[in-house]
Amino acid sequence: MSKEKTSIWFIINPISGTRRKKKIPSLIRKYLDHEKFAYRLFYTQYKGHAGEIARTAVERNIAIVCAVGGDGSAHEVGINLIHSNTKLAIIPRGSGNGISNHMGIPIRTIRAIKCLNKCFSISIDTVSVNNSHFLGVGGYGIDAFIAKKFEQHKKRGLKSYVKHTVKEFYKFNPIQVEIEMQDKSTKVDAFLLSIANTSEFGNRFKLSPKSSVQDGILEMIIIKPFPKWVSPFLVARFIGQKGDKSKFVEIIKFKKASLKLNEELAHYDGEHIKEQNNLFAQRAAERHAMVIDFQQMYYLWFMIINTYLERYDGTQLNRSSDQKIIHGEEFPKMTFVDNMNHKEEYSIRKTYDKVNKLYRDMQD
Repeated sequence: MSKEKTSIWFIINPISGTRRKKKIPSLIRKYLDHEKFAYRLFYTQYKGHAGEIARTAVERNIAIVCAVGGDGSAHEVGINLIHSNTKLAIIPRGSGNGISNHMGIPIRTIRAIKCLNKCFSISIDTVSVNNSHFLGVGGYGIDAFIAKKFEQHKKRGLKSYVKHTVKEFYKFNPIQVEIEMQDKSTKVDAFLLSIANTSEFGNRFKLSPKSSVQDGILEMIIIKPFPKWVSPFLVARFIGQKGDKSKFVEIIKFKKASLKLNEELAHYDGEHIKEQNNLFAQRAAERHAMVIDFQQMYYLWFMIINTYLERYDGTQLNRSSDQKIIHGEEFPKMTFVDNMNHKEEYSIRKTYDKVNKLYRDMQD
């Protein structure tokens, strides 16, 4: 008796990014494991179409829906899979690909398809703001204003995004924000205010390098008004994953926060929306399953372990060794210090041993 195949739908956004997508169907036919999957292809025809297809997939109990496009495509598909058993997958073909970059999904289409064949998945946090959801990064400052301009423009890609950024940079006035968090209230002027579940905007611009999709914590990134001449140095800091070291940048970890804005403008995963002035942001109660590269799964687990170990000197995994997991070169060792209580040490050791065993099994 033959094993039942896993159902997977590919939703292709023909206008995302700048790369052509005519070869996608032939690459899927060639590299997808047809003994494991039964697949269908869909092309989006208008804004919101991907969400409609995703909701239909949920109704039909499709196992996996793969967004072929950028962050906007992943957003539109992903938020419509929340509250369901249908997993999200991504083949990155967009302008920035911030979500897929964070998740370690290969940018090369053939490698991304081969990752699907492994069918490894993890449960990720999602973010809710009032009645909206997003997966990666949401923003309310200049990034939201540029997202609006970018949406209105026909040309896509990094060059177009940079063009809009440079054009609007000198015109933009900082927003006024009142933040309430843990019974404390503060007012700030912000050139950029973002809420991060993943680490980057896209194109390797690391807005919040320590963000994790599995730690149950969000990061609020505030870039305060700064002299214009500082901008190239500030951009360089973020690309080098040291943006938080700037005196103009503040990153706050939180689970729930209330915001009062003087502008009704926002973007969620790069998608512009008109938002209310009064916002309540939190890590949503709903987590969602996402298919990723199996080697990246180990890296993400170790990032979670490191998050728990940050308060203990000498217990973090070495970052260079941490990265080598992705390439299958070595498995990093962990040492523990005396100031960790037995319950915490047992929990972390148990997770470490589990990942170590899985890793060795995959190498055999």
